[in-house]
Amino acid sequence: MAANAIFTSVKTKLGGYVTCLLERQKHGLTITATDGSLAFYRKMSREEIESCKLNHVKMSGSDWHDLFWKAMCHDATEDMLVEAAVEEGHIQFVLLDRSADSRIKMAAFTVDQASIEIDLQDWLHQSTQSLDQRRQALLAKEKQLLEAQEALKQCRREAASQADAFAQQSTRTLELTCLLLNAKKDKIKELSGAGKAPGTGQKRAKVESPTEAIDLKEEEGNDVEEMSDMQRTPSHDDDATTDGTTDGE
Repeated sequence: MAANAIFTSVKTKLGGYVTCLLERQKHGLTITATDGSLAFYRKMSREEIESCKLNHVKMSGSDWHDLFWKAMCHDATEDMLVEAAVEEGHIQFVLLDRSADSRIKMAAFTVDQASIEIDLQDWLHQSTQSLDQRRQALLAKEKQLLEAQEALKQCRREAASQADAFAQQSTRTLELTCLLLNAKKDKIKELSGAGKAPGTGQKRAKVESPTEAIDLKEEEGNDVEEMSDMQRTPSHDDDATTDGTTDGE
């Protein structure tokens, strides 16, 4: 703490204690009363301080002023201090000299306690308003959060619905594709079974069973043998000879 400042505590009509800071300024005194937040602030000029009434001790205002500052400086003796008390609705700051046989009130000046109480009430009102504003801000943020959560849920529901529709459509498309492929496969088999036989120029009959297939091959083999025999046998009449005469001749 600076050498020109003193802290003291005062009990107010509100039932609490107010911490008062007396701070020496260049041209006077600054009194700050607070209960954790600034509640009372007043500057007193040198002339105002010197005009305060002196009690029990006859001294001029300047003498009291010097003695008061001595009590607020590091070089002040421990016998000098500044106390604050509530007397007749006023906060009275008193300079005491404990070196005497009794606590002699050397000088005093007063500050209206009602000013501090009004400022305290204003501070309380402002604090309440600040808390209400913070509470409203928190409620607004909570509402925004709930709206965002609901929007997220809606997006998830829409995404799930779209995914289900896509899956159903894909499944249907796959089924139709399989049906088309099966139909094409059956058509290819049918065309292959009804195709032309190689080298004959005629359509091959569809084979219904292995036995029929064997019979068909045997028939084809016989046809081939007959054709070979016919090619090897000369073409002439039964009664004719090679020289053109008949057997009878």
